[in-house]
Amino acid sequence: MKKITLLCIAIFCFAFSWQANAQFTESFDTEIPATWTILNEDGGSETWNHQTQYPYAGAGHARVRYESAAHNDFLITPQFTVTANTSDRISFFAGIDGTYFTETFDVRISTTGTAAADFTTIASETATTDADGDYTQYTYDLSAYVGSSVYVAIVATDTNRFYLYVDEFVNDGLPNCTAAVIDSQTIVPDCGNSQYSIDVVVSDAGDAGTVINDGTTDYSVVAGTVTVGPYAVGTSVTLNVVHTDGACDYSLGDFEYTECPTLVNCGTPVNTTYCYTASDNTEFTYQSSDGSSLYVEFNAGEVENSWDELIVLDSDGTTELYNGYGASGDLTGLTFTSSGDTITVKIQADGSGQCDTDGYTSWDFDVTCLNCTSAVASAVAVEDCVNSEFSINVTVSDLGDATTITDGTTPQPVAATMTFGPYAFGTEVTLEVMHSDVVCDFELGTYNIGGCPPVNDTPNGAITLTLDEGTDCGANAITGVSNAFTTDSGEAAPACGSYGTALDRGDLWYAFVAQNATVTLNTDNYSVVTSIAGAYYSGTVGALVEEGCTEFASGWPWELSGLTVGETYYLRVWDYGNDQTGTFDLCGYYLSCTQAEATASVTDDCGAYTFTIDVDVTSAGDIVSVNDGTTSHAVVAGVNTLPVTYNFGDTITLTAEHSDSTCDFEIGSYSSSCPPPPPACGGNFYDSGAISSDYSSNEDITTTICPDVPGDAVNVTFTFFSTEDNSIGGTCYDGLTIYNGADTSAPTINPTTGTIWCWDRDDTTPSGTGDLQGMTISSTDASGCLTFVFTSDGSSTREGWEATVGCSPLSLEDFGLTGFTYFPNPVNNTLSLRGVKEIQNVAVYNMLGQEVLRTAPNAVDHDLDMSGLQTGAYFVKVSIGNSTKTVRIIKN
Repeated sequence: MKKITLLCIAIFCFAFSWQANAQFTESFDTEIPATWTILNEDGGSETWNHQTQYPYAGAGHARVRYESAAHNDFLITPQFTVTANTSDRISFFAGIDGTYFTETFDVRISTTGTAAADFTTIASETATTDADGDYTQYTYDLSAYVGSSVYVAIVATDTNRFYLYVDEFVNDGLPNCTAAVIDSQTIVPDCGNSQYSIDVVVSDAGDAGTVINDGTTDYSVVAGTVTVGPYAVGTSVTLNVVHTDGACDYSLGDFEYTECPTLVNCGTPVNTTYCYTASDNTEFTYQSSDGSSLYVEFNAGEVENSWDELIVLDSDGTTELYNGYGASGDLTGLTFTSSGDTITVKIQADGSGQCDTDGYTSWDFDVTCLNCTSAVASAVAVEDCVNSEFSINVTVSDLGDATTITDGTTPQPVAATMTFGPYAFGTEVTLEVMHSDVVCDFELGTYNIGGCPPVNDTPNGAITLTLDEGTDCGANAITGVSNAFTTDSGEAAPACGSYGTALDRGDLWYAFVAQNATVTLNTDNYSVVTSIAGAYYSGTVGALVEEGCTEFASGWPWELSGLTVGETYYLRVWDYGNDQTGTFDLCGYYLSCTQAEATASVTDDCGAYTFTIDVDVTSAGDIVSVNDGTTSHAVVAGVNTLPVTYNFGDTITLTAEHSDSTCDFEIGSYSSSCPPPPPACGGNFYDSGAISSDYSSNEDITTTICPDVPGDAVNVTFTFFSTEDNSIGGTCYDGLTIYNGADTSAPTINPTTGTIWCWDRDDTTPSGTGDLQGMTISSTDASGCLTFVFTSDGSSTREGWEATVGCSPLSLEDFGLTGFTYFPNPVNNTLSLRGVKEIQNVAVYNMLGQEVLRTAPNAVDHDLDMSGLQTGAYFVKVSIGNSTKTVRIIKN
């Protein structure tokens, strides 16, 4: 049966039989007729179209599909004239696809035409009902437009939702009646008489003479509650609201009640057997005939363990007395007692295992009236630590029909207070309360005390932990510490983390006296327990202050520092979260001396190639001296300069020596060196690895070479050059930047690419920005100096460079050519010429003196293309100003 919701719009709201007076209808069964107009005003890819998936009635419907932009899509009726009581109403059904998205739409009307601007909105709606058969009906009063010819549009307005459906459009007349307004219909069971009635709440009786008809009897409709019935339990009845004008008639729906509980006549048990099926959720509800409580006992039965649950509900129909699987699926022996006169037994099965096909035993249970009153009792086990035994004290607050309480061996008559035992530690005792009617019998509980908490279960009983002197556990270690039977002492959870708050097996307390400002605690030899957490406290019992904690087994040994010598501290230890009971060893130790705190630093004398060491004793403790591996030097608090001069290349390891050697410690190892002085005229210039080694990673070294005689200029001739290049983009990982002057503010002398020189001879084909090998770099600065800055990255290194340093005065002939460079030599294709002044002419001659190439660059820098020349030796003549220079070049 389809669900229909009636909506109120404008003046009238009532259900009606629209087929009776329809002026025109459209069911969209086969199409959206050509007489209807569709406007896609948003310009999107989706608009109204005919579909067949979910019609309200018939074979088809109209639909608009989602799109990311806001809809503005019109579904427009043919033009019709609004006539009073004939065509002054429209209605249609609308719905959505699924239940996840609502859909909004407008209802608009036009008296002029079908352009979007012609329409006026008369209602804005939200469609919510799932359109897989459930629609909402929307009805609109058009009496304000009587005499006008109109168009009506349904306009989709939502954004990126899903689907909006429209079906069964009707244009008819407003009815000449007033429909009754029904607020609710409620089934009222009368299980004692095996019948039910229906209470109908009416807020508006509508037309005079309106009735509710059940197919046999008319019940007058008046404002208030109209009771219809009674009907026999299990009987189905259809109720209709009937008016003087049939246009207002509508149905309240079908009603049936079948849920009366099975009546249990007290004194006669009701037996039920049942074999459940897959996805079964059958309920059996029972009610006592005299209002007494009910007692359910399973004689036999099974469920699929861990999948199909037996559920027993108390008299309120909500409180679960049981929800489970019995003993691994076996329900035999389970009993339940209701608090009132009703109890419900139900199966909740999944979609797989079931009784009839999977071999589970059918349910067989009895339901009887509880003709007795259960006692109300409580019990507590009380330990006797002196005698290693315990007793059970029972308090009975309501005797009921109880006769005795038994521990399985010795029954005792019920009394207000009772004591059972004593029993040896570790004995498991179950107490049962017996009544005049066994139906009321119940277990009071099972009790067992395995032992007493240890004496140090609380801070008041803290055991003394005597610290050993030295660097490890000694004779004072406490072995075989057990956390059995410990309880939470009630102290605040330690602050060291989530595991620190567990205290799953209770905590143990110890007290120790600090013999040193630093004390080390340790645990060891775990048995069963795998990790112990700890916290330590200052203060006194009742006013403890947490000083620190450690939560993991890896936290041991645990060094406590900053302690006050002679003060008592409390140690708390516990299993930190594995819920384990076992044993472990516990100890503490300290050094009999006080360690100093010291650091050291080096002072260089680069001129003498020596260094000295300063030792800063920031906390003297028991320090006596500092040993440099050869000699012990007395020290005091503060800065101490050791009275020894050490040579570059020496590595000196310093040890702080105390009055008690157990406090001795290594301060560190120290050495030093100075960068070599820059080479002088006539000397050699190397990378940091010199001739025998590569340079190092992460270098940033600046070397400035100046002439010995003022007025001279430095020239550096490279006999070898190899640094790491970056093959991508012609850049350098390691390389030299050359400045024509006494510092890095001077102009750079540049390679072909960029400002850094590198040429990687470790590459299969050597490459880089420029090869200095075979080149002479000369200063033209007034200072006569050259500055070299070498940088290397953090990875690979190379052999570096070798060069000779020369110094000579600048001659008039060389003035224009001073600083002129050329590379590479030998050359493959291109010879790079770099001047400090404009190069006017370049001529190339073979060994026979024949000119084979000439160019006029008129530029400071020029790349000479020699690719067209044969392999061999050539002379290149360069003219700069009034000066010329000829160089010999090898062409590969």
